[in-house]
Amino acid sequence: MLATAYHSLDEESKFESEDFRFFGIASTPFVTPVFRRIGVNKVKKACDYHLHQHDNYEVIMVESGDYSCRINNIEVNVAAGEILILKPGDTHQDLYSPGLVYFHFCFDLQSIDTAVVNAKLFPDDIAILRQVFKRGGRPLVRLAAKICATLKKGKIIDLYIGYSMMSELFWRLIREIPSGLLSKDFISNERKESFTAQLYDFLEKNIYRTQTVDDIARELNISERSLTEFCRKFLKDSPAKIMLKYKIDRAALMLQHTHMTAKEISFSLGFCNQYYFSRCFKRIIKLSPREFKKRWPLCDILPKKVSFLP
Repeated sequence: MLATAYHSLDEESKFESEDFRFFGIASTPFVTPVFRRIGVNKVKKACDYHLHQHDNYEVIMVESGDYSCRINNIEVNVAAGEILILKPGDTHQDLYSPGLVYFHFCFDLQSIDTAVVNAKLFPDDIAILRQVFKRGGRPLVRLAAKICATLKKGKIIDLYIGYSMMSELFWRLIREIPSGLLSKDFISNERKESFTAQLYDFLEKNIYRTQTVDDIARELNISERSLTEFCRKFLKDSPAKIMLKYKIDRAALMLQHTHMTAKEISFSLGFCNQYYFSRCFKRIIKLSPREFKKRWPLCDILPKKVSFLP
């Protein structure tokens, strides 16, 4: 799970709170789409659009009628409710027929990994007909229509809202693509997100228990060696240190948002004694629990710099 419900009650049980905390997902995804345009085409008369070559990705989402085109000299047909994704370098010619209505949007992909110059959605040798997806098109069409209606309002705030909605459209599109069709770089980064999500989900569920590296490996159904390898590769630390930092991060939240003492918190989080907890807390936070409590007294906002989760 990427988001886990966190329940809490006030001291007199006057209300119940349910928050969703995000685990294992970065604030910036491993790839970022840069949107160029979005629109809708409604064909009234049969015609052929001129042959052109794509320098970015274009997504065709058919609302009604049949969409036909030639991609790299191969004729492709896309029915209502289906999706076609054109990649950079594809040569493309639309073959329009009356009654066709389709939404389309174009984007580039940027990777946060500096070692990857141009992020790729598909492998280079993907077959053209594999770029047509038979499911998921109708919900995307409805969302694209909402985006166009929002952008049509023309105000600056509507442009920001529309661009934000484009991100949702993109990730909903990615969800419809079988992982076997994605590029190796894309799958590798997706695997990182999946691993960290599972790891943090386990840590959250067992935050008040004493767990070992072997416990985590069994839960994730991998060997201890693989667990250590993934943690160092994806999170740049050992499993034991990640567990410790996770508990200290929670301890900082508890000092900030509850009236519990350091001793009570240390035992609730499974530390063997208060003194070991205090040493770990100071080593990671750079302040003792007492110093931390004095600097940030009880309030609703936790300073960002006390969070040590990747």
